[in-house]
Amino acid sequence: MLDFNGKLVFKINVEAKDNQLELNLDKLSVHTGIFLIRVSDSIKQKTEQLVIER
Repeated sequence: MLDFNGKLVFKINVEAKDNQLELNLDKLSVHTGIFLIRVSDSIKQKTEQLVIER
């Protein structure tokens, strides 16, 4: 997860067999803002925008 300036907010590695990931953003102390979520494996990469409003 990157902030909108490209600064790494946090990174997590999961097993390739896992098809679903759920994160509690309150526990991660993520504040209001626009973030980029990047998911990748050894072949593909996908980036999506996440907007947090509190």
